[in-house]
Formats: sequence, structure tokens, C-alpha cells
Amino acid sequence: MRRRAGLGPLMPDLGHAWCDRLNFRSRAFADIQYAGENRPGISSEARDMSQFQPDGWHTVTPRIIVRDPENLITFIKQVFYGRGEFRPGLPAEIRIGDSVVMISDGGSLREPAPAFLYVYVEDADSTYSRAIAANAVSIEEPADMPYGDRRATVKDQWGNTWQIATHKHDP
Repeated sequence: MRRRAGLGPLMPDLGHAWCDRLNFRSRAFADIQYAGENRPGISSEARDMSQFQPDGWHTVTPRIIVRDPENLITFIKQVFYGRGEFRPGLPAEIRIGDSVVMISDGGSLREPAPAFLYVYVEDADSTYSRAIAANAVSIEEPADMPYGDRRATVKDQWGNTWQIATHKHDP
């Protein structure tokens, strides 16, 4: 037994067998995760298991809880050309580009929970201008980043931070 870096208590030295098992698990997870892509060697049962999320949704979906969801939705529509409607008593499903953001007041079960979101848009400068016109506060004006994005950052009146970016090139 010896201590492996970052793994806490003593663990047996499993050598390559440990790596082989980890690699097998990673491949098995990938097969289930991407089962709907008709990859060779994937059973129809595995493909059926891929319907664990609604069509058009990503695996991770942000949910923003605010005291005034209707006006946050209006802000998102103005700034990011979001699509969707306020639904009293239900979380709104607002589409920004190819992503869904859920927005609600949390009912009486949840406290407000602002978000920090990185949003890719066609034109970071014009989106930033719309955010400022919609009463967001500027944190960073649009600037070119060393990793190839043109990015700006604003904070809306509900406490959400929005990094607005357009990918210009790979570094």
C-alpha cells in the first residue's frame, strides 16, 4: 500500500490494472452518453437509455432563481435575443442560442440564487451595448482575450454576472 497523490488515504498499488479498469469505465460511460449517435457496436438498449433528458436540452442546465423572474426574462430577451415565456408557478425555459436557462422565483422553497454565465454570441460588442442599455452594470468592457475570445462582463440588477463572448480565433 502507498499514498497516491491527491487520493487521500493509503491505496493499494494497482498498477496498470487500475488504469485499465478506469479506462474501461470511461469507455462504458461514453458509450451510454453518446448512445443516440448510432455509433458502431452500440446496442439498441443503450440508445434507448440516452433519452434521459428532453430533446434539445444539454446535460447541464443552469437555473436562476430571482425575486422578479418576469423582468429578468425581459432582460434576457432584450440583451441575448432569448426565446421563451414567463410561466407563473413554473420555471420558465428560456433559450439563448442552443442552450436553455431555467428561470423562476423558486416558489417558497428556494432562496434567490444568482448565476455566473459565460455566453457566446455573434457580436460581443453589440450584445454588451444592449446589456448596458438594459441597465446592466459594466464590470469589463469588451476586450480581446489571449485565448481567442472577445469578451465583456456585466452584472444585471438581479445579481447575475454575464460574461459575453465571441470566439474570434484559436490561440
